[in-house]
Parts: sequence; C-alpha cells; structure tokens
Amino acid sequence: MSAGPELLQSLLQTTPPPLLFKVSPLPPLSPVRRLRTRVSTAVTYRARCRRIEQRERAGRHDAHRIVTGKRRLRDYEARLAVLERCQGRCENPDCLRRELPYRTVAGEPLLEVDHVDEHASGGRDHPSAMIALCPNCHANKTRGAGKYRLTAILRRVALAAHKDLLGAS
Repeated sequence: MSAGPELLQSLLQTTPPPLLFKVSPLPPLSPVRRLRTRVSTAVTYRARCRRIEQRERAGRHDAHRIVTGKRRLRDYEARLAVLERCQGRCENPDCLRRELPYRTVAGEPLLEVDHVDEHASGGRDHPSAMIALCPNCHANKTRGAGKYRLTAILRRVALAAHKDLLGAS
C-alpha cells in the first residue's frame, strides 16, 4: 500500500520538534573521499555476504549451540507496575521523544522495561529499581558511550518515580 500524495505532502510540511542539544555540522567529504568511503563500504559488505553465503552452502549457517545455565526469574507484576507508573512515556528525562508515536501490535506504547542495575548481576527485581524506556533509550543505556552516566541518572529517576507514586496514595 502506498501513501497518497496528500499524506506525503502533509508529512513534508510538518515542522520537526526543536532540538534539545546543539548539533555541530560535520565537515563535508571531498568527492574523492566520499567515493573511497562508499567503495570500501561496498567492498566490505560484498565480502561479508560472500562469507555468509559460503557458510550457508557448507551447511554451517544454521548451526546451533547448546546453552545451559541459570537465569534469575523475573517478577511479571513488577514489569506491569513500571508500565503503569510511566503512563506510556519513556522515563529517561533526556529522551528526545518521550511521547511515543510507536505502538505494539496490541496498540500499547512501545516501551521496554529494564532493570537499572543488571538483573543477572544481582539487580533488584522491584519497580523502584526498574525503568520504562523507548527502544532508543534502552539501547543507549545498554550499549551507548554514556551508559554509566545514564544508568546513574535512571537509578535516581526510577527511585523518585517509585516514591512519588507511593506518596500519592
């Protein structure tokens, strides 16, 4: 299904929200450097695809690994409490899009409930130590360059939101 010209035109005319941080423009690449970057990316990509296809032909692409171990059980009700507390918003105060336009198949806001301190490493499975994040903020907390700083902020936010709701009753 394609979007009609009216929809595309209205999307192009909407103004984006103001930026919450200063963006410094990257210096433009010279035509030679741009071509070199594109060629090296294409060469690397093709080489990776060839290796993947070789593994597929050799029957190694669908290899399985047996994994054994122990995982801590999570409390489903704690997850539901966090989703109720966040009221459909990302709880990261620095999120660029706290009001989420994204929805799950069931129509719920697309949020991921995360343990502020890793559950597998002993983090508490309690709403005071859990936070609802949009997928981008969750990835930033897990793999981003500033993940330790963000974790410290989210630890305070989760505890404050928890205490705020407990005091409201």
